[in-house]
Formats: sequence, structure tokens, C-alpha cells
Amino acid sequence: TVLENVQLNIQNCGGDGIHAEGVSKLLFWQGSILQPKGFGINLKNVNDSEIFGVFVNAAKSGGILLNSSNQNQFVATLVFQTSKTIALKLDENSHNNQIVRSRVRHNTAVMQSDAQDNLFYHSVCEMRIGYVGCITDSGNEPKNWGNPLDFQPIWRTACYPKSFQRGQCDYLT
Repeated sequence: TVLENVQLNIQNCGGDGIHAEGVSKLLFWQGSILQPKGFGINLKNVNDSEIFGVFVNAAKSGGILLNSSNQNQFVATLVFQTSKTIALKLDENSHNNQIVRSRVRHNTAVMQSDAQDNLFYHSVCEMRIGYVGCITDSGNEPKNWGNPLDFQPIWRTACYPKSFQRGQCDYLT
């Protein structure tokens, strides 16, 4: 299964902004998910997918949730002001996922991973639970979790020419 969407914009939907079960190779590049009644992104048994440059704001149930989902890449995602305490959560059955250059900010700035074989690299949060590395305002360690060279495929970046990443982008928009 392949679903590709560039510049997706979802607003005020009655459930999850993106809800997918039992599929692989979803591609979402750039866009926003604003004020969904459920999760911003809810993936169950989803594998080998790429979510690049997506902004989730004011999700009622939480920002990003992965259940039994493996080998997904989240690059340059931002979760902002969700109603629940966990902005980004990977359950114990989600493995080999890559959370890279992603941020969770404000009242729900918690990243949580219940499995220790996921990559958290150059990401920002205010609090972490479990096997997570992120840069916090308090400067507590660890800043990263996992070695990027141990993960395949190698993560790539998507960004606007003057984005916060200030680095070379694989997908310049």
C-alpha cells in the first residue's frame, strides 16, 4: 500500500487527523493537522512510512501515537499544544522508528518510547519518558537516543529554504 500526500492540510476533523491501520509506505511531506478531535497522527501496525515536516496543533487526544508500528521516519515534525500529556508516544511494540529533528512544545511537550530500539536524534522536548533522547530547556541528558548509522533507511530531511534546520535538505520545498 502506498499513499503519498504533499502539502496536506487537515483542520477541525471529527476524529484523528491521520489514522492508518495495517498499511505500509505512507508518505506525508509538509503540511498541517489543526484541531482534530482525536490524535493528530495515529498509526497502528503501520510500517516503512515517512512523515516529513508536518505540524500538529491542538489535537484533543494527543499529538502522535504509534502502536505496533515499525521502521517509520518522523523528520522535522512539530507537535504543539495538544490536550493530553503525551505529545508523541511509541508503544512497547513499535521498533526501529526514527524521530529526527522533531519538536514537541508547550503544555504537552512529552516524548515517550516504551521500546529501546527507536532513534531519537536532534529532537526537542520539555520532558521524556522511557527510552527517549531530546534536547530540553533544563539541559538534562541524554540529548540523543540511538546511533543514526544503525538505522535503515538513513533519514532524510524536508524543509523550507530558511527553516529552523539550517542545514542541507534532501527535499527542499
